[in-house]
Amino acid sequence: MAHHGLLPGWLTKTHAHNETPVAAALIVVLAMDAPVTALALRGITGAELYGWLATISVFGFLTAYGVVAVAMPFHLHQRGRLGVGGIALSLCATLIILAAVLGSVYPVPPAPYSYLPLIYISYLAAGMAWYAVVGRKMSRFS
Repeated sequence: MAHHGLLPGWLTKTHAHNETPVAAALIVVLAMDAPVTALALRGITGAELYGWLATISVFGFLTAYGVVAVAMPFHLHQRGRLGVGGIALSLCATLIILAAVLGSVYPVPPAPYSYLPLIYISYLAAGMAWYAVVGRKMSRFS
């Protein structure tokens, strides 16, 4: 992302010998560790942490799968390969993903699980806002 201008250029620097992005990896590790440490310091058990953070992660997977399922017929149409099977597969996959999402929020689960979809949506909105602001300056992907 830094190579394309979405993040600061200094994050493109890599280790001289191993060619690993040390600064970027350190930032990712700290960002991943921050919520775990903050919750653990508040007395949240490992099992609770796993349940909460895994639930938020699953919303991310479902979002990615949903976008692919919806985009598939458009992609196939552009390639001249769209048929009934592609439409049926896309529709079935989209409905299954929607059922999984709806099953996660209705009936409304007890707290704190009832807050997790809102946390995910906030996280997603923040990422989209970041992209809307910084993405304008971003170089074009080739």
